[in-house]
Amino acid sequence: MGRAVESVVVDRPLEEVFSYLADGTNNPRWKPGVTETIFAEGPISRAVWAQTSRMPSGRTRATDYRISLYDEPTRLEYTVFAGPIRAIGLFSLRTAAVGTTEVTLTVDVNPRWSPLPFANIGRRAAEVEAASILALPGVLGG
Repeated sequence: MGRAVESVVVDRPLEEVFSYLADGTNNPRWKPGVTETIFAEGPISRAVWAQTSRMPSGRTRATDYRISLYDEPTRLEYTVFAGPIRAIGLFSLRTAAVGTTEVTLTVDVNPRWSPLPFANIGRRAAEVEAASILALPGVLGG
């Protein structure tokens, strides 16, 4: 299992950033490797998103996820249930200054394989996933 945490400040109000992150169709704009995300089912607070990602090998795979915690506008958790890397990510949001939002993403990854020989894969996958939020200021402002 691997864990990583990353934070960034975005020049947008808290509610706007939360809404942007909750809408999975925005993922290809800021998450490296994500090629497509479409709404699959459910209310937004428990939505299931069908997502396709390009793996380091160049092949694409389903990386579908569901919203597992929706505490608007401060916490949003997702659980990946398809693909080789099963991540759980928690966005924690807070107002940093008037009109700006600090976003912290904590990612836990448990590869589907034995935890001992692949421990580094889980750690590296968590680091890559958490670092993806560094692109948010370029997309949303900041």
